Amino acid sequence: MLRSLRKTCGSRGILPSSHYFHGRLYKTTNRPMSGGTADVWKVIDDRKHIFAAKVFRANYGEDYKIKRFYKEVTVWKRLNHPNVVPTLGAEPNFADLCAVSPWMPEGDLLQYLNKHPVANRVSIMIGVADGLSYLHSKDVIHGDMKGRNILFDSAGIPQINDFGFSSITFNPVSNNASSPFRGYSIRWAAPEILEASNDNSRRPTKMSDVYAFGMVVVEIFTGNFPFPDVSDRDFQPRVIIEGKRPPKPIDASKMGLSSAAWKLVEDCWNKKRDKRPGMQYVAHRLRKPW
Repeated sequence: MLRSLRKTCGSRGILPSSHYFHGRLYKTTNRPMSGGTADVWKVIDDRKHIFAAKVFRANYGEDYKIKRFYKEVTVWKRLNHPNVVPTLGAEPNFADLCAVSPWMPEGDLLQYLNKHPVANRVSIMIGVADGLSYLHSKDVIHGDMKGRNILFDSAGIPQINDFGFSSITFNPVSNNASSPFRGYSIRWAAPEILEASNDNSRRPTKMSDVYAFGMVVVEIFTGNFPFPDVSDRDFQPRVIIEGKRPPKPIDASKMGLSSAAWKLVEDCWNKKRDKRPGMQYVAHRLRKPW
């Protein structure tokens, strides 16, 4: 049923009434936060509640982006997990391709760790694993897992975010994304993504999400992105394809990351994607005493 609804919403550019945000929104700033595919506005409603209004960009002739927007809102509106940012609905009165979600006042992963250096890193790791495991259980592939796409609410709960045109895909039949992976974050990308020869073979999978989760663990226990000593301009995908991975963070053991847990992270980085553990297993093992 969901697959049929998603297809219908995408082809007709409509959503069920329950998938729209009900209320008027007002900008609180004159300038949004801009990303690769969207602008995010901090907004309030008539009751002074704060939200995030994410406005996706689509140029003339990019009808596939419009269809994709309606498809993804259909899927994300049905997701419900404490470690996944909820979608409150589309708001066409604010902007044509606008999705509304709760405002996350503590920022993304690295911003949160900078403000809270003594945060429980193990708890954050488990929360992210639980959220990604839930997405995979619903046959949702994220495709761009990284610290910037993990936001924190006022209680310090990590929540996976970003259902943009290049990140969230849905295919209940297979583990593959339903459209080519047009954009990726190179430091978090799995070897099979980096060595793919074309867009058709450069599709994210659950297993490439598992690989990226391992890189997120590095961010959690270092407070920095993977391979921080190499600039984006000088970063060579070849080293990942050939097997280079980050070392265990120096202070990770003091922060609670056991040797067994680190071994599990290393398993997530196996060059052969069919040798990596599934996220359900990863989340389950991280919750077990080591």
